[in-house]
Amino acid sequence: MERLQRDLRDDFPGWRVGRGGSGRWWAVLGGRLVQATSPDELREKLRAQYAHGLRGD
Repeated sequence: MERLQRDLRDDFPGWRVGRGGSGRWWAVLGGRLVQATSPDELREKLRAQYAHGLRGD
């Protein structure tokens, strides 16, 4: 799990990434929260955020 978190943080700078006790993955940037059931789903959702110009860098 640590490696998946690190990979997501590396791919999406500025976003805080983690996995909650419920097993859901999340990423936070400012007041924006993105949640997913898997790291792959989270990656796709974050890519969509980047496509809309919401970046952490």
